[in-house]
Amino acid sequence: MTLSPNFQYVALADEIETGITKGRFEPGEKLPSLRKLHLQMGLSISTVHQAYIELEKRGRVEAKEKSGFYVRALNGNPMKRPPLLKIKTEPCRVMVNDLAKTIIRDLQSDDILMLGAAVPSRDLMPLKQLSRIMKSMPGPAFSTSADDIITTSRCLDAVSLCLRSVAGPGDAVLVESPAEEYDVPIIEDDIYGDLFYGDKRPATFKSMDQTGHVLYCSPFSKALAPGLRTGWTVPGKYKDAVLRMKLNTTISSPSILQSVIAEFIKTGAYDRHLRQLRNKLKNQASAMAMAVSRYFPKDTRITFPRGGMFIWVELNKKYDSLEIYQRAYQKKISILPGALCSSSDRYKHCLRINCGLKWNQRLEAAIKTMGDMINEYS
Repeated sequence: MTLSPNFQYVALADEIETGITKGRFEPGEKLPSLRKLHLQMGLSISTVHQAYIELEKRGRVEAKEKSGFYVRALNGNPMKRPPLLKIKTEPCRVMVNDLAKTIIRDLQSDDILMLGAAVPSRDLMPLKQLSRIMKSMPGPAFSTSADDIITTSRCLDAVSLCLRSVAGPGDAVLVESPAEEYDVPIIEDDIYGDLFYGDKRPATFKSMDQTGHVLYCSPFSKALAPGLRTGWTVPGKYKDAVLRMKLNTTISSPSILQSVIAEFIKTGAYDRHLRQLRNKLKNQASAMAMAVSRYFPKDTRITFPRGGMFIWVELNKKYDSLEIYQRAYQKKISILPGALCSSSDRYKHCLRINCGLKWNQRLEAAIKTMGDMINEYS
């Protein structure tokens, strides 16, 4: 049956949207030009343009001036979100187990597809620019900073210094459940704050801190280069204690790395890099989430982030993420089982998947392999 000209643009829009849903067109990919589709489909340029406008209204594509139409990254979850649960927990000892050590060890392997590690692809990092700045450095430079900022060798060191400055052996530590009204110090580990997907950076606890109870920590390695181990902290009322702790442990931080980062920021290159990186990560996270929605069981739930480089996948409770990890690892795919994200078993059926890797056919095949494996799980 031949469609009426008034409905041809809708049929074309539906066809393109199906291609996006099935992964034929990836988030961020430029779609065929009006002229190309006009020649391919035998439709008028006006009809093709109307189809793209229809897809814009549906939120599936976006127009870029003097460039064309592109597949738009997701603005929400392609599947249902996991429910928010209120669970009472008790303090317990937390140990780094062998599985966590294996995941860290495999970071050095090119054979293992690292879908569980918190490491972005080298392709996304401004390594050449940083290398040029490093080579141009005349020698060790003195670092200058605001009075209330303390630099550290890495963000983990900043967190460690802050934690040891306000807590002692036997103290209970609340994870992501602060209670400032009870005069409890809050250590804010803002690793991914600069990697937001929206129009503005999410508010931090530190921005609402009126009493100096928040010890704010942040790195540069996640946005610049994993090996660029430089972090910093604004510890508020605990500044003197953190400084004493730093003097007793690391004494000082590498000034040459701080100088390289300072030069990168001063030239405006850091802001430009962040804008590009956020867009790439959003497209990659969108591609990953859509692939999970295609290949994983239909009752899977996804938390699609507003920033960072992970999606959180909640499977049916009959699945054991540790068993899935073992099966995937045999196929040289490494994911992070949800069990490692909690001191209890509440996330045993969940997975954390890294979206910091550049989307390609290998990743698509890995997600399909995992989906097939989970669907066959018994």
